[in-house]
Amino acid sequence: MRKFLIILCIPVFFFSCRKEKEIPFSFVPLGTVSSEHAAALAEAYARDTAEIPDAAFSTNTDNSVSIAAKDGTELLRVYSIADQWIIITPEGYYDDSIDGASLLSVVKGETRYTLDQLFESLYRPDLVLSAMKEGVLHGVLNVEKPKSGLAELLKDDKKPPILSDMSITANIDSITVNVAVTDNGGGTGILSVFGRNPGEQDELLALYAIENAEQPKYSKVIPLNREFSLIGVSAFNHDRTIESEQAWMEIGGILPSRTAEPAVEPGIPGFYALFAGNANSSVSLENLFAEQEQGSLYSKVNIRKLENSGLTEGGFSQFINSVASDGKKGDVLIVNLPAQFDSGGDFIFNDLNKWDLLEKLPKISTRNFLILLHAAEKPGIEEETAFARLRKWLAGKGMALVPEADVFPESVSKIPAAMETPRPLQQFFTAHDFLALAQGYGDTMISLPSEDFNLFDPYPGYGVLRMQTMASGTIAIEGFDMPPLALTFGETLSRRLPGGTYTVTMTFRNGHKETKSATLKGKGSEWLIFTYVPDLLAGDLRGMLPGFGVYIDELNPANYNKYEPVVLKQMELPIWNQAFLAGEELYKKGSYDGAIAEYNKAISFKNDYTGAYVSRGNSYRRKGDAERAIADYTRALKLKSDYAEIYNYRGYLYCQKGDHSAAIADFTQAIKFRSNYADAFFNRAYAYGKLKDWDKTITDYSQVIKLEPKNAIAYNQRAGAYLNKGDSEKAEADFAVAEKL
Repeated sequence: MRKFLIILCIPVFFFSCRKEKEIPFSFVPLGTVSSEHAAALAEAYARDTAEIPDAAFSTNTDNSVSIAAKDGTELLRVYSIADQWIIITPEGYYDDSIDGASLLSVVKGETRYTLDQLFESLYRPDLVLSAMKEGVLHGVLNVEKPKSGLAELLKDDKKPPILSDMSITANIDSITVNVAVTDNGGGTGILSVFGRNPGEQDELLALYAIENAEQPKYSKVIPLNREFSLIGVSAFNHDRTIESEQAWMEIGGILPSRTAEPAVEPGIPGFYALFAGNANSSVSLENLFAEQEQGSLYSKVNIRKLENSGLTEGGFSQFINSVASDGKKGDVLIVNLPAQFDSGGDFIFNDLNKWDLLEKLPKISTRNFLILLHAAEKPGIEEETAFARLRKWLAGKGMALVPEADVFPESVSKIPAAMETPRPLQQFFTAHDFLALAQGYGDTMISLPSEDFNLFDPYPGYGVLRMQTMASGTIAIEGFDMPPLALTFGETLSRRLPGGTYTVTMTFRNGHKETKSATLKGKGSEWLIFTYVPDLLAGDLRGMLPGFGVYIDELNPANYNKYEPVVLKQMELPIWNQAFLAGEELYKKGSYDGAIAEYNKAISFKNDYTGAYVSRGNSYRRKGDAERAIADYTRALKLKSDYAEIYNYRGYLYCQKGDHSAAIADFTQAIKFRSNYADAFFNRAYAYGKLKDWDKTITDYSQVIKLEPKNAIAYNQRAGAYLNKGDSEKAEADFAVAEKL
């Protein structure tokens, strides 16, 4: 869809300095400024953030709102544009919402920058707050300024380089970016490359130092850990204070076609960690991750420890290079650093600075890494500023800033408790789990990774004890302070336990007990199967059974799992049917565990009962257990190979797992047996889209629209496919229809 940027011709306001001397630059909003919203924001900032309720406010001719000191001097100005906001000082230091800085430009003569281009110099929420507090309370602006603001930045000898002649050559696992960088008066500092996908934050792919470079054109090979629809390039001046406009190029159409799904990299992931500095929290974390050698998640664990004296650019580079040369895409990387705030608004890490970090980290092919930063004291506005400035470059990556006190040790000690049932055994503790747990202790700032990943096995060295029974009852593990657990016929109860010998007692519903023992060794697993089956006696049935069958509560619960053939023959409603109907009732109520128990009983009496496998699969799907659901759907399809709905259900789960080729095969089978199956067409279109096969995506969404002409979502999705294919006119038409519907 075509979008137009309208720059309003409105009166611009020139800031005045303390001596009422005009500063030769002005701010120009890129959109309509709402004075009402700006006033509300200014009052909220003064009252809630700066905690100064009696500040003075005034509305300017450009609809921005000024906050003044007691002597009338303007301290801050607030802009509200298109639901975004910017708070800025006369010198140009600002705080903003997520996209606010892109909507306000700075103009001096023929020179124009958006605040986004000046981010590295002027994004300083700490100075904005200080200006507010110092100015309103004391009538003077007393702020230590790391730079002299816009008056200095807008000089001709600060201009950023000019980019030209950009081109991209794409391979399956990498791209080659070619770009000419021309000095425009301010020299050359760094060259950065980003990847972009719709609806996601831009990802930093590479950063190169190009100070005083003589070559006019650069050619850089950049590994890719996933595909992007756009690649962007920008360059900074020599002082790294002003960024050029970002140049973007589409690459979706030039990637080599693939005849099959990309092969999954074989092998179990490895784990790499760098623990630097003397933070108390590092000790507990280092011990925790060192134990992963005995866990069941990683093929190898590589931990390096650097004291402050060893935390140099060379030492850090050596570690990163070793991971880059030895690692795989699925590996996990933890970088744990002590962080101190410097006067320029960024963190320094002993002898490392932010640019050292940004230059080295993109060399790692994996997306699975966390950066853990330890502040010397309780994080304040300065640390929040530095954290936000680093997060802009590392968008989508997991980050945490915590005080040096024992925040992580306390939370780490609670991890085993957080892993208690009902979490499945195969689910490890993830990056999101870890950061969310850390945030619950102390003053912690976190940034969750855009894609979650398994971080560690909370029970390294533990084995798995699995237990089954032929009749229902309760089970207890000797020596564990926990109530007996229910175990029914057909189910498996699993527990992670340290190595050792365990005595387990099964108490059946009729009071009978059976005791067995098992020995776990390291990460191994053992089975205990209780084979006792109660006899069915004539006296166990309460009264005459009705001629049409029996209800579940009319049978002795202790003997529900076994019936004599002569009794079954007398019933017009088979036992397997009774269990299935009971399961259906529980499923409708959302009691999926209970429903699964009933379907297990149905299957135990009739192992070719297609409906029970389907319903049990649905229950597992509702519980989030995709593997068991797929297994049950597969059994059902072996019994009834033309079951269109089950192909659709199984395909949906394959999509969730990321196996889009298998999903497409199932959706195709569903359509084969039910040619007007709109859901299957829609799901197959989605899967084709994930493989970037836009022609087939469009064909299937078109079929959905044919079957369901008022399906706005299908129009919207087809528009997106047209857009990815480069057909903007058809995309615009579909977006228009979707909007009307």
